[in-house]
Amino acid sequence: IIDAYRKLDEGRSAENTSAYKALEDANGGQFPVDGATLAKNAEAALGKKLKTEFLPSSIKSQLDRFKAGEPMTFEQFEAMRTNLAAEIRKAQRSGDGNAAQAASIVREQLENLPMAGETAALKPLADKARSLAKARFDALKKDPAYRAAVDDTVPADKFLEKFVINGHNKNVRTMVDTLGVGSEGHQHMAAGAINWLSDRAGIVDGRGNFSQANYNKAQIGRAHV
Repeated sequence: IIDAYRKLDEGRSAENTSAYKALEDANGGQFPVDGATLAKNAEAALGKKLKTEFLPSSIKSQLDRFKAGEPMTFEQFEAMRTNLAAEIRKAQRSGDGNAAQAASIVREQLENLPMAGETAALKPLADKARSLAKARFDALKKDPAYRAAVDDTVPADKFLEKFVINGHNKNVRTMVDTLGVGSEGHQHMAAGAINWLSDRAGIVDGRGNFSQANYNKAQIGRAHV
């Protein structure tokens, strides 16, 4: 299931990167994002949420460079996206919700692609890149299992139990919608749930004495898979 999510996300991320590169190419090989405006917007958004003090120092240092007037290249844009994702994962693993939210705020401002003098020719390309980024972020927010798989915050041996066996019905349906009904990921969800039910009923590797009472107790709430 984790592999299915990661494969899905790799495709979405690659499509996003391609959209950003098209924007650079259309602008004569110069990436059109205004780094100074990005830094200004990020500072304002952080201040509005009272998260300024929680921003990792490495990200603040990078913003300060662009605030001082350093032009942002496509390579730096991609590197900053990677750096922010890494800081968010690190904060989530350590349970630092404030740092994770602060980095997420900056990432959102980065993906908004602040551009100086956005031309009519560049606007459709910029809008496409923004739309793809927003769609990915919205999907990650909507599906906790998707985010956990991408950010590697839940061990593989705990993933099924947390998100499928003990998952809320709404979130399990979202998982199926994200991975696709009948997809390989969905099949693993169903097979994992069946194996879990069999174990609870006393059948392990096809052997054991079936307990109807334990099976009935275990299957309550799991028919949605």
